[in-house]
Parts: sequence; structure tokens; C-alpha cells
Amino acid sequence: MRQRPSVVNKVLEFLLTLASSLKSKRSVAFSMIISGLAIFVGLSSFHLLGFYSSIKLETLNVEFDGPIQIPENDIPFKIEPVQAATLDIKDQLQNTESNQEQLPKTKLDPKITEIVIPNSEIPSETSTKEFLELYNSENFRIPHPKYWGNPLSAGSDPYLPKKNFRPLGFLPLNDEKWKSVNVFSLPMQMSVPLVKIESSISELRIIDHGNHLAYETPNNVIGHIPKSANPAEIGNGWYFGHIESPIAKEGSVFHKLPEVATLLRDGEPVYITISSTETEFLYQVVSSLIIHKDELELYETKDHSITLVTCSNRPYYDHRQLVTGKLIGFKQISPSN
Repeated sequence: MRQRPSVVNKVLEFLLTLASSLKSKRSVAFSMIISGLAIFVGLSSFHLLGFYSSIKLETLNVEFDGPIQIPENDIPFKIEPVQAATLDIKDQLQNTESNQEQLPKTKLDPKITEIVIPNSEIPSETSTKEFLELYNSENFRIPHPKYWGNPLSAGSDPYLPKKNFRPLGFLPLNDEKWKSVNVFSLPMQMSVPLVKIESSISELRIIDHGNHLAYETPNNVIGHIPKSANPAEIGNGWYFGHIESPIAKEGSVFHKLPEVATLLRDGEPVYITISSTETEFLYQVVSSLIIHKDELELYETKDHSITLVTCSNRPYYDHRQLVTGKLIGFKQISPSN
């Protein structure tokens, strides 16, 4: 005959079951707390990045306050520093002592109580021509425009740093050869040397998404809206590129485009070149503008313009940066190139 479990055994079984349940619940609770903290930190970092990015948006609104033209000088002015001769301190002391020994020893006449300086002809009006010529020389044009508002704290940054792109061989649009440029030539390559943007250009196709039509997103290239102006046509050519694409992995050809705004604010001329199979076109950036993505509309112009568009305000990417350039020159591409 089976013995019934004692009350003590039942109590022990209950306690073991309860302990096991509590241990499992503690483990689940601990995991939930860790997961919650991770989500909180992630969301906080996400929104902090968004807040920091949003307060920086205004700095991307800039208009270039300078001449829009092909630079007059293809080669920037450069001052070579003079290397001063250096002497050892011991050598300098010896030279000083030897020079003193060579000086004639003279005695002052105690009767002389007044030093007479011979009369010299001093013009009543000092000429300032040489001073003005020096002031207007290249030596005084070196201070960077970003220091003009506060000259007392000016640095030594040159007006045209070595890294700046100086376009060579471009002709103005009023040149006779402009008439022979093919207005139907498609853009093939874009370069913004000052911020190291270099990419091929692709014509964007229209994709049918069922309930609406949209242009495809550029995949590791700069996308040109086909219905917008070609380089030699009057109107505005629209070019799109990713600033970054961590999910779709479609490249980041315009990753450094925000740097253009800083350069414009500092008074730097920023040039863009677009090449077709026959001609290379030179543009100069005139402005950088930030708008909300819902405000973006493609528009035309009455001159030769381009607009580069990329996302802004990471990590939301709900704004767009528009960099506008004006066509200022062109040159034919030789077949050998």
C-alpha cells in the first residue's frame, strides 16, 4: 500500500517550484530591463543626433558674395617664404667683438656742448605713391575673406588655398565657339574638386509603383532628371545624389556636399564641371539652400543653371540641400581625351 506524501514533502515541492518560477521571472525581468535600457539609449541618441542636426540646418543657407566668372588668373599668386641665414650664438659674439675692435677709437671734445645735425631737404608733402602701390599689391590681398569682418583676429589663410581648383582653358559663353556646342549632348561626368566629389551621371528612369509614378533613386551615381535641361540648354538641370545610404547601400556621392556652404561663407569660389562626350562645362556655385522635402519642386530658369540635391537633417533626412550653380565657361574635349 502506497504511502501518501507527507505534508513536509508537499511543502518542499511547493517551495522548489516557487523558487524556480521566481528565478525564471527574475531572469525575464532582468532581460526586459536591459532591453528597455538599450532601446532608451538608442532612441535618445537618435533624437539627440536629430536635434543637433536640426540646429545646424540654418548654416547651410548661404549665398556667395563674390564675382561669378571665370578667374582672370589661372595660377594663384604665391609668396615663397624667405629663409633667413642662421648663425651660432658663439659665432655671433665673436663677430661682434671683432667688429668692435675694428672701430676707430675717438675722444669726445668736452667743449662741444651741442650736437648739430646737417640740414637735409625734406619735402613738404611726402609722396604716398609707393605706399599705395605696396598696399594694393598682392602681398596685402592674401588675408582670407572670412576674416574681413574681424581683421584683428585674422589668420594667415590664403585667399586661394593650394587645394582650390583653378579652371584652365575654359572659354566664356560669348565666345564664337559656343555656337558650335551640341545642345543635345547628355551629361556624363560631374566633378566638384574642392570637396572631392567625382562621379558618373546617369539618366534616371521613371518607376511605376502602382498607385503613383516616381523617378528611380540613383545607385552609386549622380542621377540627372531627363526632362530637365542638358548642360548646353537654357534652363535648370537637376541632379540628385545620396548623402549616405546605410540601408539601401546606394552610395554616398554627395556626402561632402554640405561642405560647399562653409566654403561659400568663407568667400571661396566653388566650381563644378560637367562633361559630355564632346564638351566640358564649367559652373560656379552661387548658393546653398535648405528646404523641407515636401517643399521641393523642380523649376526652370531663363539661363544655364544646375541644381544639386541631396538629403539633409540626419537621421530623419526630412530636408533637402539645394546647391545651385551658373554656367560660366566651356571647352571642347579633344578626341585623345
